Amino acid sequence: MSLLTATLCKEEGDRPIKIEFFKSSKNGKHLYLGTINFTLDELKQNKTEFEIRNGKKNNRIGRALFKNLKI
Repeated sequence: MSLLTATLCKEEGDRPIKIEFFKSSKNGKHLYLGTINFTLDELKQNKTEFEIRNGKKNNRIGRALFKNLKI
């Protein structure tokens, strides 16, 4: 996937970026798994691993790892 920083966060380094994860279901009722939150500044500082947290319970459910990141 490729995104321009202008599209992602208007090139504002401290603007929050949120990615939500869902488990797809054939019946169309997708199950919310969790969210990661980060900033462009964190990515520029080579932080590439983030905890996926379930927002409803704030439990850590896994991690997201960005590979081959180019900024």
